[in-house]
Formats: sequence, C-alpha cells, structure tokens
Amino acid sequence: MARREPWRCFQGLYDNIYIILALVATAVTLLLSVDFRAVINLSSNDSKSQDGTGEFYILPLLACVGITSLCKASNLVELFVSLEVLTLSSFIRCLSGSAVGNAPTWLCPG
Repeated sequence: MARREPWRCFQGLYDNIYIILALVATAVTLLLSVDFRAVINLSSNDSKSQDGTGEFYILPLLACVGITSLCKASNLVELFVSLEVLTLSSFIRCLSGSAVGNAPTWLCPG
C-alpha cells in the first residue's frame, strides 16, 4: 500500500474556500449596487445619462472570473492569464473613470 502525503487531503480545500469567498463578495457587491444609477444621477449634472451603467456591473464579474481562475491555476501559463483577467477590470475602471459621473480621481491618478 502506497503511503499518502498528509498535505494531499487539503489540496483542493483552500482554493475552494477562496472561490466561495470571491463569489459571495461579488454577489453582495452586485446586490448592494442595484440602485447604482440613481446614486450617480444625484451627483451628476446630467440626470438622464446612462453612461457607465453597463460597465459597472461587468467589472466585478470580470474580477470574480479572474479570482476564481487564479485559485484553480495549476501551471505558470494559467497563473499569468488569470492574473491578466483579474487586472483587466482595474484597467477598464481607470480608462473609463471620467465616463461615470463624478468618479473619484484618487482611484486612478493621472
């Protein structure tokens, strides 16, 4: 009978915990931002504008895809691709900072 390594029993446990944590955090973020357009309209001069509404909801989902794929990465290529998917949501947020009403500029300097 082959001897089992003690760390093999926890191999998939920690990444599943982080995946569940990322999914719950994304779900809570999207549930709390249901009335996002009304909040932006309060701080914006153009109250009928729909700029930035659709991209706001896709950014947490894109970050969640990056986090979940980062947790399940098994080689270096998967690690780099999932890290790029994760940072893509930050890049999109910085590029479209002026399109979303009075977005805070301290998030994306420059």
